[in-house]
Amino acid sequence: MILQRWGVFAVFMFATTTVEAGRIYGSLQLDGQAVPVGTPVAINCPGESNTTEVQNHGRYSVNVDMEGPCTFSVEAYAGASIEVVSYNEATRYNFLLSRGGTGYIIQRR
Repeated sequence: MILQRWGVFAVFMFATTTVEAGRIYGSLQLDGQAVPVGTPVAINCPGESNTTEVQNHGRYSVNVDMEGPCTFSVEAYAGASIEVVSYNEATRYNFLLSRGGTGYIIQRR
């Protein structure tokens, strides 16, 4: 009986100390138009890489397992990367892509 209580206590303590971050979502546009459906995007955090594809109207959504600074990038558009922060709740990042120099520039909208 005492062993069961300690087991339940240990599980409860582990569950409350595990950090689970939220979702990063938003839209991605190029020259005022949504980027094509299927365009791959990536969110790279220390020790973790998450990818998805852009959906209708330039929308994307990625679940991130850790909190902290990460990099959002769009490989199909050379140079298009920007720092984002993953929090323990859903966070919206809407981006605009534009041509610049030899590649693309990405900025928050």
